[in-house]
Amino acid sequence: MRKRTLGLLTFLVILGNSPLGAYDSLTHREIGERAAQSTVSSIDRVLKDDLGIPAGIAERFEGQSVPGLRNVQELIGDGSLFEDVPGRRSFNHFHNPLVSPWDDAGLRTFSILGVPLIRGQSSVLWQQNPSQDSTFVLTPIPSLSGGGNWSWQDARRHYLNALTRTRKEDVTREGGQKEPGRDTAFAETFEALGRLTHLIQDASVPAHVRNDPHPEFSIFGTDLPLISNPDGYERHISRLRGAARNSPARNLFESLVNQPPKRPSFSIFASTGNLQAPVPVARLIDTDMFGGLNSEVLTNTDLGIAEYTNGNFLSDDTIVSDFALPRRTGLIDFFESEDGKFRRYFEKGSEGELVRHFVAESALYEPVNIELGKPMDEALILTRRVYEDYGEKLLPRAVGYSAGLLDYFFRGKLDVDLVPDPDSSDPTVVRLSGTNGSPDKLDGGTLTLYADDPLTGERRPVSALDSNFTVVADPGQPVESAKFQINAEAERFMAVYKGKLGNEAPQGDFPGGVIGKVLGGVRAESIFFDFESGKYKLRTVDGVFPLPPTAGSLKNIRWGDLDNTFVGTLPATTFTCFPPPPDQLVSFKINRPLGSSEMPPLVDVGDGSKVVSTDLLKALGLPFGLYLGTTVNYSQAVHFKQALVTYDITDNFVFVQTDPDDPNAGFYEFKSRDISVPEPETVVDETVQFSQNFPIVLDQAHQHCGPVTPFPRPYSW
Repeated sequence: MRKRTLGLLTFLVILGNSPLGAYDSLTHREIGERAAQSTVSSIDRVLKDDLGIPAGIAERFEGQSVPGLRNVQELIGDGSLFEDVPGRRSFNHFHNPLVSPWDDAGLRTFSILGVPLIRGQSSVLWQQNPSQDSTFVLTPIPSLSGGGNWSWQDARRHYLNALTRTRKEDVTREGGQKEPGRDTAFAETFEALGRLTHLIQDASVPAHVRNDPHPEFSIFGTDLPLISNPDGYERHISRLRGAARNSPARNLFESLVNQPPKRPSFSIFASTGNLQAPVPVARLIDTDMFGGLNSEVLTNTDLGIAEYTNGNFLSDDTIVSDFALPRRTGLIDFFESEDGKFRRYFEKGSEGELVRHFVAESALYEPVNIELGKPMDEALILTRRVYEDYGEKLLPRAVGYSAGLLDYFFRGKLDVDLVPDPDSSDPTVVRLSGTNGSPDKLDGGTLTLYADDPLTGERRPVSALDSNFTVVADPGQPVESAKFQINAEAERFMAVYKGKLGNEAPQGDFPGGVIGKVLGGVRAESIFFDFESGKYKLRTVDGVFPLPPTAGSLKNIRWGDLDNTFVGTLPATTFTCFPPPPDQLVSFKINRPLGSSEMPPLVDVGDGSKVVSTDLLKALGLPFGLYLGTTVNYSQAVHFKQALVTYDITDNFVFVQTDPDDPNAGFYEFKSRDISVPEPETVVDETVQFSQNFPIVLDQAHQHCGPVTPFPRPYSW
């Protein structure tokens, strides 16, 4: 008995030190890099437009886990790869969305007397655990997770450092002490974000959301019997990923990963009410919307990815067992040729996501069915075709939800400029003025200003003339900062907001939301919308003056290329889109000499009020009906072949007479079932031709009206 106990303990210790990763590390890297692409996430735009980094995601920083210069996309991929290092960290990458509270929703397995010997923290909590490195997992021996701290809160701190540290590059002080610069903080930010996307990706693997541990032990690529139990879905996707370039397997992997991402709706970022995971990014994994049987929510884009995966898909060791959904009821069977034989598959056509190859029968299916009257769970298996159909649904959501995390991190936007303070005659006294371009409220955080020294490049806080730095502004509402006194020689500034942003609130040394905006210096004048009067006004060093009524309906007002011109758009008066598309581009000239800084001339508008004197330069309608000179000639041939498989089922019964005097008294007893060999018959075998020819014209019929309207056919612009 003692030897058996020691043997079990030894096995569990070995298991506890093996990785329980979902996708293999290189697959994680490719998913992370795909999510960071400029066509998928907003990072590239934020770096270029808001942070003044012209190269965008191509900008390179010194790698943290991989030495050498790494671009932003590679850094996110590095983080996604190294989140499983050391292997004990992966014990914290499980989340069962049907368990409440989240404290108990992590990995729980190998129970003795109801006590699980292998335990890890739920990935929802791990995602926001600022003490990851020193968090224990039970393997069953308590072991430190290791690998450093890379939580959401750490990513925010790194990002704040990237915006506010004094020096751009690292500096080595006397004694060899290294003082990291802003570039290092940027690298840490992007690697931390990559590690956070890893947790999103793990939640797209059925085993990780159905409490199905899958330790992998192999020697020279051969699994060790009785010990190794790798996850079939993860392993098959990894085989596709690792296949030779341009091979059918590799091409299949790329087609799965490069599908249009399945992104979450912004409404998913609701308050959690959980002190261990207070930031709404937790909702990307679990929204508490799926309760186990309410299948009507299982295709929603405001559903956590762990809930989506748990309710729609199976893992190797939880085939229609342990969970209410997915279930056997409603599955539709069909036969399909496979390696010269026919295999019976089952399609899931209801209760959530539709999956053609949902589960397959094993060699035990019919014998067990005959013996017991119904097949056991062990008689169903997941095959290559099942895994590929799962990947077709799960990988686009892994990419889209990873991009959703990146976009949520960079959702803050300050549409502000530096403008002279109208109450001061000193041109070095300025304010930040503009609007909140974020989808969330700036809710009492601080808005401060930093300036880069034009000679040394050192970034330092600008002296404030007010003591109150807090700002409050709903999305689209005006933002105005405290007064600052700048160095007249400074040319580059960084505006930084930190604090509560929507439901992301500061806590302890966690700064809350962080937003940065690079500014190129002070513009002596600005045009802004005065919400109190409902008019556009021109702010100058000499005062604030209203623009004429002819400019009152303009939208998207911007300064022109010349400093005495401004441009805007007029919305269409008749439209079917909302918001209405622009109908005209309009430019105005302020009637004063080019380059003049004098007060603009004012004119009387007839009611005793005066407005800035302007002239309408030009109004141009959008060129609807413009032919681009391109004609699409599209043709395709599809070969369609459908086989009908028929077979006979013969049930054999024997009459058992119960009354020797009455030959009709008795019953029929089932003895056996004979199933004939399936015979395929080709019912359709034809080639269908598709072709279409159309010119590309920028007309209103093909204008896409916005995210809530369908795309026009056959093209849109």
